[in-house]
Amino acid sequence: MCGVTVGVSVALGDVPESVVEHRVRSMTDYGLTEEQAREVLVTGSVERARDHFGRLAEAGADRVVAMPFTEDRFRQAELVARATVAG
Repeated sequence: MCGVTVGVSVALGDVPESVVEHRVRSMTDYGLTEEQAREVLVTGSVERARDHFGRLAEAGADRVVAMPFTEDRFRQAELVARATVAG
């Protein structure tokens, strides 16, 4: 049985807006509009990420691969882990 895997770019917690803006601009280089780029990024609180991951699961995702786009990758991994554990 094949599952559905969704890759998401994440920047959770207190991330400078300039970092998010840089990521949005880089995504528009691949043909996304600014609005589309903002829709696919997972930013903000752990609770917001938990809601986003839940909606992906409800839509049929069996696995979500979170790819941090900030330099604090270990901290991002901790925050993603918190977002995936029922709280």
